[in-house]
Amino acid sequence: ISRLNAVQWVPGAAENKEGVVKWIPIYRKIQAKQKAIIVYCRPQEVNLLLENLAPEGLMISISCSSEKQAEELLSEKGWIG
Repeated sequence: ISRLNAVQWVPGAAENKEGVVKWIPIYRKIQAKQKAIIVYCRPQEVNLLLENLAPEGLMISISCSSEKQAEELLSEKGWIG
C-alpha cells in the first residue's frame, strides 16, 4: 500500500510467547519496503531488535516493570544523558 507510512506490529495474545525473535523476518520485510515500524518488546529483547533492524523509522515500545528499570535501560543504551 503506497500511502501507508508505518506499521504498528502487535502480535496476537497467543503469538507473543516467543517474543520478537519470531517476527524479525517480517520486521525486515516491512523495513525493506521503506515503511516505519512500531515494535513492542520486553527489555531483554531490545538488543535483538537493535542488532537485526535498521534504526531509520524504528520505534521501540518497551514493557519495563518499573520506572527504575526503564531509566536503567535508557541510560545503558545512551538514550538519555
